Amino acid sequence: MKTSVFHIPLIVDLIAQHLHAWDLFSCVLVSKDWHASFTPRLWRSIVFKEDIPGGALIQHQEYVRSIVGNGGYISRSTSIGFKPLNLQTLKFNSEDHRDISKVLLRMAKQATFLRSLDMLVLTKKPYYEGALLSALESHHPTLREFRLKCPKYPFRGILQLIHACRHLECLSIEAIALFDETNNMEYESALTKEFFRDIGDMQCKDISISVDCSLELDVILGILDHTPLLERLGLLTTLTENEGASVRQIAQVLRSKHRSKLKHLSLDIETDDDSAVVQLLAAVGYDGANHDGQINNEGGLLSLHLSLGTSDAERLCEFVPRYFATSLVNLDLFSYCSTPNGIEIIGNILSGLPNLLSLKVGLFMDLVDIQVFDIDAIYQKSWKCVGLRKMSLEVGGYTNPPKKDDLALDYILSRIAQLPMLEELSIEIGTPVLAKECGYLNYLVGLKRLKVLDLSKYKANLSIKDVEWMLLHWTSLDCLIMNEYQISKPKAGSRRSKNPIVQLIRSKRPSIRVIMDGAEL
Repeated sequence: MKTSVFHIPLIVDLIAQHLHAWDLFSCVLVSKDWHASFTPRLWRSIVFKEDIPGGALIQHQEYVRSIVGNGGYISRSTSIGFKPLNLQTLKFNSEDHRDISKVLLRMAKQATFLRSLDMLVLTKKPYYEGALLSALESHHPTLREFRLKCPKYPFRGILQLIHACRHLECLSIEAIALFDETNNMEYESALTKEFFRDIGDMQCKDISISVDCSLELDVILGILDHTPLLERLGLLTTLTENEGASVRQIAQVLRSKHRSKLKHLSLDIETDDDSAVVQLLAAVGYDGANHDGQINNEGGLLSLHLSLGTSDAERLCEFVPRYFATSLVNLDLFSYCSTPNGIEIIGNILSGLPNLLSLKVGLFMDLVDIQVFDIDAIYQKSWKCVGLRKMSLEVGGYTNPPKKDDLALDYILSRIAQLPMLEELSIEIGTPVLAKECGYLNYLVGLKRLKVLDLSKYKANLSIKDVEWMLLHWTSLDCLIMNEYQISKPKAGSRRSKNPIVQLIRSKRPSIRVIMDGAEL
């Protein structure tokens, strides 16, 4: 809902009084032109991108169920007077220089029925740890989701957070670094084993641990051992020692404890041990070949994201269709196609996953000696996943693309255009030279069902002629995602909505949603 709606309070009041349609207005975009004349009872959810004036939240405190800060700031004085009795969701992802963790935690503790807390903490001082644990522990009958992003967090504090969140259904911790006063890995390992021995089974169905440093394998294994209900797992870390053996231990626990329930798996762990990675895939997919040499079709994984630093991408990607041929609907192999045979890998994947709905791949060919592709041989294979709805493709890595690469890229774009059900397409062409010379729009003319086109990472400018071509050929298009620098050089004080390309879209297809730099115009 745009902020312009705030200029019609009488209409809103009329609806409120005569239709009692409180939940029709479930989201408000609050900005500095907040109008106090609005009926507070209407607003269940508040999303704001600017600082909220004092008193605005307090006026709505009795009715607000959800507050999402997307660039805004709540003052300390406002938060003290604000008592969100019915608040269920509190989310702040503002990368503001003013740290508001104390303000958020005070609000969280006051919200008796809070179900979801999502916060970004920029401070490097751990003063908020005690308040955070207090806020979490005061809500365990109602709190279901907790997500934390922060620059640094103490190792012992991670264990305390896991303990405080043991009744939650969703736990996500993203930290740039972990630290411990002792800096003693043996101490950490002993502490971890003792902790998980005492904690018992957790209720979590969704766990994501992302730390940009080494994480003790005992922490990972402890979490996996004590989450019998786990359906979604995300791990991004560097293992402390012997990556291949560690991956095998993770695979063993996944097979014995989680194979029947796990539906979504995202792993970002560095290892060059390809056989360990294959063992991990087998642990969450099919059992492999049975005694008759046939492949079982009992795999249940729906979504898979792998980034394991393996050295043999072609060999690994052969196993993805083998273990998940009938179950997989979402696949992210972004890092696995950065080889001269990347296009062949894509072809093999699309040939072996008939039920795939969403695919994300990266295609980088920046090696000096590019292999000569046998294009016809590669693409004689049938792309069985004709039901693919969503695809994200990144192409880049060089400034002067060899002719063979141009041919390969043209080929894959023309094949993408033959996917009859494709509705969402994101293409990132990483170098201006390639973006300019490729002229890829012409290859995609066959996408008759395309609804969402994301060009926000396209490195070349879009012209009026490009947009006219889109409007002519893609009659089903209802959302175009761009960035401002693609269509003009921004001027100080200029409004994006006055841009000639935006005005062209508004005049010819006003129903199309235009999203620029993350904001809908």
